[in-house]
Amino acid sequence: MEFVFSTGAYAEKGIGNKLKVILLDLKLPKVDGLDVLRKIKSDERTKATPIVVLTSSAEDRDIVESYALGVNSYIVKTANFDKFLDAVSEIGLYWLLFNKPLSKSTTDERRGQGTMDRCWHKRVSLTGSGILKFEKNGNIQSIQTILCNISLGGIGLYADVPIEIDTNVSITINFMSAGGIKTDSVEGCVVYYKDMGNIYFMGIQFNEEINPENQPSLYEHIQKILNMG
Repeated sequence: MEFVFSTGAYAEKGIGNKLKVILLDLKLPKVDGLDVLRKIKSDERTKATPIVVLTSSAEDRDIVESYALGVNSYIVKTANFDKFLDAVSEIGLYWLLFNKPLSKSTTDERRGQGTMDRCWHKRVSLTGSGILKFEKNGNIQSIQTILCNISLGGIGLYADVPIEIDTNVSITINFMSAGGIKTDSVEGCVVYYKDMGNIYFMGIQFNEEINPENQPSLYEHIQKILNMG
């Protein structure tokens, strides 16, 4: 906490030196990880910093409370150390290289304008699964995916088979929200994928932004999380 808030031994660092991402374990030796999350997300100086919970706890209460406090992603540690290292590497790759944060000036300028240009949309975590359909060699293929994060303009997910960039896809998204499991459908195009060994991380840009008319459950879920921040 001293490092995050530039106190104690890190007072000279300056809190203005923004962190790119925080990996947080809920099972900390001297403090409750949820208390750490609560403090960071409730402070105006640090609440915009992306936080990824990386923990051994798969308890529903920890997951629900973490999202309620504003965590950006919740990942349960795998017992396989190599897969764990791959997961940490992929988290760093996304948040450090591909995630586009809003600058304060841009946020102030666009606040209150309604729907923003999709390149500025903030991503939020999404827990659940998706059935992804696409055409290959004249046949419709269907694969199961694990959801990672979503914005009004696109989604990040994991699959056990690769899909080529520029492939058009449709996704039936089943996700966990405060009201239980919800379902919506979207269409888009694969714009990025990374081979992680036994699994692939893919980025999909939607053909149209998520909206309350076509994807009411997803739209409500995204807006609720954004409003918490």
